[in-house]
Amino acid sequence: MRSPKDAPKGRVARKAPARKRPAKAPRARGKTAREAAGKAGKKKGEDRLVLASELAHEIGGLRTVLADIVEIYRSRVDGQLAGLAEVFQHAADPDAPLPPVKAEAAMLAALRSLKIKPRKGRAKDLVRLGVLAEALWTLAGG
Repeated sequence: MRSPKDAPKGRVARKAPARKRPAKAPRARGKTAREAAGKAGKKKGEDRLVLASELAHEIGGLRTVLADIVEIYRSRVDGQLAGLAEVFQHAADPDAPLPPVKAEAAMLAALRSLKIKPRKGRAKDLVRLGVLAEALWTLAGG
């Protein structure tokens, strides 16, 4: 045995006492998680087919929603632009109410400064068109 004088200074590695692991509890003989989920007899490939089918169905529904959103957006913007075009088509009529000249000049400048690339089919171009139509509608007093 060493005396405290002879002991090395600093940290000393000590051997931890041996621990006994508790025995594993025997598995209950009820349903497994897989059986409880209704997948007892199914294989991985069948699960994958079910998931793929569900995904295809959801994506098809999303395509329908996209078509509806685009149609509603197009109708709204097209309606605003058609209304504005009608106002200015009747400009020769002296009784037709027209916006002030400054507003017309601002509208023309906004139309000419629009930068879109229709062939690319970008969402930001749709947004720019919608914002422009709303601004023109506001300037026209609509």
